Amino acid sequence: MKTIKITKSDLDSDNKYKKGFIGTYNNYEDTNVEIEENLGYVVFEKGLYVNGSIIAKAGSGIKSGWSITSGGSITSGWSITSVGSITSAWGITSGGHITSDGDITSDGSITSAWGITSVGSITSGGSITSGGDITSDGGITSLHSYIKAKRFISFNSSCTISAGILSTSGEKEIQVSEIIGGKVICGKVTIIPKEEVSLTGKEVTVTVDGKEYKAVIK
Repeated sequence: MKTIKITKSDLDSDNKYKKGFIGTYNNYEDTNVEIEENLGYVVFEKGLYVNGSIIAKAGSGIKSGWSITSGGSITSGWSITSVGSITSAWGITSGGHITSDGDITSDGSITSAWGITSVGSITSGGSITSGGDITSDGGITSLHSYIKAKRFISFNSSCTISAGILSTSGEKEIQVSEIIGGKVICGKVTIIPKEEVSLTGKEVTVTVDGKEYKAVIK
């Protein structure tokens, strides 16, 4: 399978991929996509649809005006953002956020260093792991593995969350500081302490008698 390598010369002054798209929703291109490092967010205005893998190296991220679909894995050094759905046959890994205005679906694991947000549902064959929150307007399902969020999990109150619902070894862990939304139908919930935000050393602005003063908290 060929590989399309995207460099700075392939982008316009707004960091948009000059062709606008790779593949279409009804005709996936038989290729891998490799985005050079340190390009910032590379924009595909009309989507990204390939039979192979999509890799954005360190310092590069992916933004799509339509959906992102991969027959392999999707990996990004920065965030992955789509106006449509994000779909991977292998796995989705982001050094930033994973954000979709549609569903987020992977036959493998879904892993984000910062947070996972979907206007649709989030469904994974493997684990779902977030260094921040997990937020969905639909349900959240890991078919065979665990779900872990460093902060809270929020989902539609009429939907469900499940971890390991098809696992032959039984339900899996849902590790989170707080669950907001509907019903847990499968999974062993473990509540972890909420992170405390330290203000030590932070500069703040206060108003006293109509005058503003800056102070550093010790």
